[in-house]
Amino acid sequence: MDLSNLKASQDAQVLTLLHPSTGAILEQDGKPFTISLLSADTNSYKSEFNKIMKAARDAKGEQTARDAEEKACDMLAKVTV
Repeated sequence: MDLSNLKASQDAQVLTLLHPSTGAILEQDGKPFTISLLSADTNSYKSEFNKIMKAARDAKGEQTARDAEEKACDMLAKVTV
């Protein structure tokens, strides 16, 4: 695999979903089930990540692991297009 031409993109990338146990492609009506995600290189992702980091700094140690997990899930939802 040649990774030399791999470039950051502001466009969403398509992810085909696989069954967690079998690895088989999940399908709906005979078509692969996909979602589109923004990568960590996109401005939108970076913006959401910076918001989470600022909130964590502002919490000054008052944030629980559950709080961090919820914020991470919210961020992932925002970069799913």
